[in-house]
Parts: sequence; structure tokens; C-alpha cells
Amino acid sequence: MLLLQTFDAYVVGKDDAPGIVVIQEWWGVDFEIKNHARKISQLEPGYKALIPE
Repeated sequence: MLLLQTFDAYVVGKDDAPGIVVIQEWWGVDFEIKNHARKISQLEPGYKALIPE
């Protein structure tokens, strides 16, 4: 039996970049944590940042 599950997430960065998971505080994804993810995605050599909701 194949069980598929989905979840909400914020993703930023190049498609072919190595990935990093950003964990937010208990109140969820807000402007500040999205800004951190954008900064991480712009570091050399470039990353794809994922923040699960």
C-alpha cells in the first residue's frame, strides 16, 4: 500500500542547489524566518532552503 502525505512549506533557492531545512519558532513561519531562508539561499555556493509549516 502506497501512502502519500503532503505538508505546507516555504521553499526558496535554485532548483539544482543543495538543500537545507530551516526550523522556525513555535509561532510558525513569519517574515523574519522567511528573510533568514532568503539569506541562506544566497550564501555561496547557493542553497535551497525549505521551511516546513
